[in-house]
Amino acid sequence: KGGVVDNRTSGPLADGLADLAGRLQRAGKTVILIGPIEQPNFEVASEYSRQLAYGRPHHNPDHRARSVFDARHGAALARLARLPDVRLIRPDKVQCEGQQCRFILAGRALFSDGNHLAQGELWRFAPLFVGVADAR
Repeated sequence: KGGVVDNRTSGPLADGLADLAGRLQRAGKTVILIGPIEQPNFEVASEYSRQLAYGRPHHNPDHRARSVFDARHGAALARLARLPDVRLIRPDKVQCEGQQCRFILAGRALFSDGNHLAQGELWRFAPLFVGVADAR
């Protein structure tokens, strides 16, 4: 204890979440986990709108390779998906299609900044949550 945790592959996070899910279930709680998304780590809406308005080329990508997301989170998501009686919601299934995890969808910024989803794009994720509150 007291050391630095290597969380590059989300393994320790998955271990902690699995432990917490078990504790909550033993206390009689329903456990619902919301998985990660690929974050751009740059101001998507601000940068893209300025670049479009002023005709400048894009310096940041509009997506990241799905393989990057999978390398970071794949094993942890697989482990969490195997937890008994835990509902795992996967927003990456909306963001990532084929081999790309997009930051811009249908010409609209999915992120309001470098790591928060844009309020105007939350509708894309709403179907993932249908019936979740009723699941017991």
